[in-house]
Formats: sequence, C-alpha cells, structure tokens
Amino acid sequence: TNGQYYIGRSNWPKDKPFQGYLSEFRIWNQQRSQMQIQRTMERRLTGQEPGLVAYWRFDQQQNDQITDATGNQPTHLTQNARLVSVPPLARYLIPGEMEKDKLARQTSAAAHFERGAYIASYRDYQAALDLVPGDAQIRTSMLQALKNGRIRAALFPFQIQNTETQPETAFVTAYTKLAQNRPDYIDWLSPATTQFTLYEQGVTTQSAHQELIQAAQAWNIQIIALTTITQSSIDKSRPKRKSETAYLRSENQTTLDSLKSVRYNIVTQNVNATAHGTLQLIDVKTGQTLVNHTLSAQITDQIEYANYSGDAYALWRKRGSRYRRLVKQEKRFQARETLKPDQELLHDLFEDLGQQIAQRIQSAMTTYTP
Repeated sequence: TNGQYYIGRSNWPKDKPFQGYLSEFRIWNQQRSQMQIQRTMERRLTGQEPGLVAYWRFDQQQNDQITDATGNQPTHLTQNARLVSVPPLARYLIPGEMEKDKLARQTSAAAHFERGAYIASYRDYQAALDLVPGDAQIRTSMLQALKNGRIRAALFPFQIQNTETQPETAFVTAYTKLAQNRPDYIDWLSPATTQFTLYEQGVTTQSAHQELIQAAQAWNIQIIALTTITQSSIDKSRPKRKSETAYLRSENQTTLDSLKSVRYNIVTQNVNATAHGTLQLIDVKTGQTLVNHTLSAQITDQIEYANYSGDAYALWRKRGSRYRRLVKQEKRFQARETLKPDQELLHDLFEDLGQQIAQRIQSAMTTYTP
C-alpha cells in the first residue's frame, strides 16, 4: 500500500503511543513459530535468512538513511526519527539517563510485552538484565535494589577459547570492546561469529578480567558477573546399523504364503554436547567474590530409524510360523533421520547454563548488603 507507516508513535487514533525504543526492524514473509522467534529475537541477523524480506539496523544509518541488509530494498528513510544508542544484544545495566519509565528490552517488543518481559527502569539506570528469555525470577530482587539506588550491576559473559573444538564449533563466543574508557557491550554471540572470538583477538583470561573490572570501576558499577566457559565439545557417535529381515506382501496378494523376503537397516546414532565453566560475582569496590560457582551442562540427542524406502505398511515380520505386520513399529519408519543441528544443541546448552547463572545470582543478591 502507499503512504507512510510510522515506527515509534501511534499509527491508530485510539491506540496508545509506543513508548519503547527500537534498535532494528525485521519483516518476514513466512509464519514463524514461537520457538523460532525467541531463538532469534536477541541475535543480529545476516540479512540472508530464509523468509527475511527486510532488515534494517538503526545503528547503521548515514544521512538519515538505513540500508536494507537483505538487499531487497535500497534504503529506508529515518527523517525526524530519534536514534537511541541501545545495543540490541546487551544483557547488562548501562549507565545513562532514561526518559521513559519502561523499556522494551528487545526489538520484538510485542512478544516481550505479551510475556510481561519488559524491565522497568529507575533513576539513571537502564535495566536490560534478562539472563534467559522468560526468566523473571531474578528481576524481582535485582530491580528492588536498583529502585532503592543501592546497586549498579553488570553482566559480562564471555568465552575463553581453551576448548577441544575449533572456534567455529565452540559453545559460545563473546568479545570485549572498550571505547572512551567505557565498555561498548559484551554479550552472547552466535558460535558462527568467529571474528569476535577472544581466541582470534589473543585476549587472555587475566587481561580480560582486568579490563572488565577497570571499566566497572570507571563507571561506578558495583557488581560484575564474570562467566568463563573453560571447555565445550560436541561428540557424535558413529551411526550403528543393525540389519533386519521382513517380508513384503504385494498389493494383490490375498494370502501370506510365499512372501518376498527383504532386508533393511535400523540406524541409531547419538550426540552429547557438554560445557563446563565458572561463574564469579564480584563486588568491584571491595574486591569481595560473592559467588564462585562451577558451571556444567550436558545436552543429548538420539535417533533411531529404518532406512527403508518402500511402504512400511506392506512389511510383515515372521514369528515362528505366524506373520505380524509391522504397523506397531511404524514409528521407526517415520522417525527423523538426522540429529539436532549443532546450533540447536548449543542454544539448549546456553539456556541450561543461563538458568544456573540466574539462580546463583538471584540467591546471592537476595542476601547481599552493599
């Protein structure tokens, strides 16, 4: 349709105006499941994802124009739009002043509002702390402390590339960037984003910790959480094949005499994804370590299927002198034939570790007195 559509103000007379901030805008031409939305809503895209027809990142504008990263449209005008520097991937509290009393934490604001996952902002603190999407438990104690002006907290998760796997298949990577004595942002990134790995930048564990602590001190951040993944791996077993015999009944055959013998394989395979690391919650001002916890997570997947290309309903198995049709075992013939992709396993690992991190921080902050 022709005309203008505004993002950032009410487009309908009876609706309340939008009060959040947008860091990017995506348009899809296919229906996406809730799981698909949640798994990508906190990650920057490449613009080449299937079904993505438009993708504008508001932090990449020049002369009030933003280039569509998909290449489907040349530009998007942002005249009279106020661009706010809010890192879309940030998971920590950023010193700065907020004009609104509520902030939609991510681009997909509607989905977050439906789940009540916006985070309130108090005084000069911008709250963007949500370790695991949907994890609301930690916010209660943290935001109560923020409301009273007691604590400035920052979460800095990152990976140490001391791993048995290559950087391309590592559990999760992150990077440290200091600009004008202020950390830009440090966050969970896609394992495929290897250009930002500490491994390639040559950043050591000790120097990374020192930089983070110095940055926290410079910006009067009282507490930081350092997450170090010391080892991660994905181990797949070799496919095992077990040959079985069945009997094929033709479409016109009325008896079970003289059935044709056929052979097929039952294939089984499994995969184990594991990650180990540590969580440290440090009071920057006093140097006290509030939490020093060992992290460990394991995700497994297994498949079992029959690699038979014919009609399973025509197969019969002989037990003694009797034949039984394989209908009761049809799940083997309809089962998926591939393991979950590495990316999905890694996301499940992240969710598991994230829950552990959230619980430990919540427990520590409940009893913490600055």
